[in-house]
Amino acid sequence: ITSQDEENTYINADITAQEINRALGEKSNTASGPDILSYAILKKVPPNVIGIIASLFNQVWSGGIIPNVWKTATIIPLLKPDKDPKDANSYRPISLTSHLGKILETIINKRITFHMNKHNLYS
Repeated sequence: ITSQDEENTYINADITAQEINRALGEKSNTASGPDILSYAILKKVPPNVIGIIASLFNQVWSGGIIPNVWKTATIIPLLKPDKDPKDANSYRPISLTSHLGKILETIINKRITFHMNKHNLYS
């Protein structure tokens, strides 16, 4: 097995419960998106549910098909600091997206970042 093969194996390896728990541990409790699964709920699910989530992530990762709810955002207006709440220009939009999708993104980002650092691919 070559170094290249080992690298590809790591990037494309099955996503593990450990990776999911690590990614969850990095998340603060923010508002949930359209799937209404908060980080607080996800952090409390039993290990067998994390295993089911890992299976789902692996299907998405290997199949390349992202669930539609993960591509949907709920947009809410957020008042800018020290601005007039009666003026529409005083608000900025916030997009609330699926926390499951964000966890998968975090895991993939870590894998890609590791690969880029290992091979000095940053300019």
